[in-house]
Amino acid sequence: MNKLPKVQRTTLDTKEAAEYLGVHVDTVRRWVHKEGLPVLKLAGGRKWLFKIEYIDKWMEKKMDIDQQFEEKFEEDYGKLRVLKA
Repeated sequence: MNKLPKVQRTTLDTKEAAEYLGVHVDTVRRWVHKEGLPVLKLAGGRKWLFKIEYIDKWMEKKMDIDQQFEEKFEEDYGKLRVLKA
């Protein structure tokens, strides 16, 4: 009997997306509503699916914005320092 190749999933549910991003489920929900994290809403709007590709692109865009802020901050105020307790 031939084994079928495993299909790699390209979508995550909300809990899986939170694990993928390393944050709490509530943070994912907040990012969808306030930060523009892309989500696919299924019929009725109660089930959300997140395409891994879209999450990665969104994160890259957010990191670029952060990088631009850091560069502007450094221009205006000098090098950033991270203080650890």
